[in-house]
Order: sequence, then structure tokens, then C-alpha cells
Amino acid sequence: MTVFVDWNNNGNFDDAGEQYFTTPATFLGGTGAAIILNGNITVPAGTVIGEKRMRIKYNFSSSTTALNPALANGCAQMTNGQTEDYTINLVTTLGTSAVA
Repeated sequence: MTVFVDWNNNGNFDDAGEQYFTTPATFLGGTGAAIILNGNITVPAGTVIGEKRMRIKYNFSSSTTALNPALANGCAQMTNGQTEDYTINLVTTLGTSAVA
């Protein structure tokens, strides 16, 4: 699994600091168990508030040591997974930035 956020709204995920979770995930639980992935995404300093595009890519793989190459690029096609796009809204609250 990997996450991309287009912080500068230039229409791509190629810029430094726009990709998160670039190591293989470790799952706990057996077949049929809910899979919960969590982590933190730090908003880069100087990011303009407003709507941003976030892409989440997940590839079904049994490897625990290698990230599938399709996950290294926000626009690469995958043969065994899914891609979901979201709009997130970056707002300012109490002098700090937050994602709503």
C-alpha cells in the first residue's frame, strides 16, 4: 500500500514529499480478519490551504520485503490491486494546518 498527495496541485504525484508509506505493510490477523493500516502524513511546510488530491494504491502481494513496482508511481497500472482517489481539504485551525 502507498499513498500520494498532490500538495502543490500541479496534477501529478511526481514531486518530492508527495508519496507516503513506501515500505511493505505487515498485517496481523488471519484470513477474513479486518486489515487496518494506519500512519501519519505530515503536511509540508508552506503548503497552501484548500483542496488536494489524495491517491491510495493497494497491491495484493505475499511479499513482506519488497514494495511492488506499481506502487512506486502514482499513475502506474497494477495487475492485482486497486487505486482510489479522494479529495481532502486542508484548513487552518488555531494557527496550524489540519486536514478535514
